Amino acid sequence: MAMNFGQLQEAFDQYTAAGEQVDAVQLALWFNEALLDLAYDLGGVETLSLQVAAGEEMPLPEDCLRVVGCDLPCSRLPDGGLRFSAGGSGMLYYRATPSLFSGTESGESSGLAEPLQHLPALFAASRYWDLESEGEGEQSNQAAKWMSYYYQAKNLARLRLDSAAGDAERWQVEKG
Repeated sequence: MAMNFGQLQEAFDQYTAAGEQVDAVQLALWFNEALLDLAYDLGGVETLSLQVAAGEEMPLPEDCLRVVGCDLPCSRLPDGGLRFSAGGSGMLYYRATPSLFSGTESGESSGLAEPLQHLPALFAASRYWDLESEGEGEQSNQAAKWMSYYYQAKNLARLRLDSAAGDAERWQVEKG
């Protein structure tokens, strides 16, 4: 089941016991920072159908965070767009900007894949403890601990995704 903003807020409170000390807008900023970090590596891949001529330049879609691949030979332009060295039709594959939280509605959802949905609360806990530490050792250690939890879970998810979705060298279809 998808976690919404209110459920992430509850998880954050369980990790920090911060209660009302952190307002929802600040919490949304921390959650959104995590969502963007996760989307670069683990976000869903969007596709865009292309029909281009050789030498044609194209800006990236507005919601593009990172190009994953393209069926046509192309190079990146200084402004981030693409220049195609050959014409034809193909597909552009990219990771898109996730739905971000406003902090004003507890029912908002991020659209993250279900195994990743708990991670923004870990990230926010780290940010909270970092803010609270003011240079004090114990709370700085808490911040580092929660960020470590976040990166361990993110890296484990990336490893599992990479092993489950490895490159297919050949497909074989059997008649049934």
